[in-house]
Amino acid sequence: MAHLYERRMFPYPGDKEAIDEFIASGGTLGTTIGPKGLIDSGKDSDSFEKKLQTKKFDQESLKLWMRMRNEVISDLQEKGYDIE
Repeated sequence: MAHLYERRMFPYPGDKEAIDEFIASGGTLGTTIGPKGLIDSGKDSDSFEKKLQTKKFDQESLKLWMRMRNEVISDLQEKGYDIE
């Protein structure tokens, strides 16, 4: 992990060639630790949030499905059907 803390040399903003070379080499992606202490791997910054949202959506849909299933079972049992 020592490579994450190495001092990075950034090009001077007025040097067009150095900036183009810096961007072509990958810029700052995947080389530093972000402000929240997470390693910036250069991936889509929203991918972690998207995964969490997808997981939460799946959990909520499962809860809704189980609630609807239980309501249908209780309605059928009230009508006299034998349901396990």
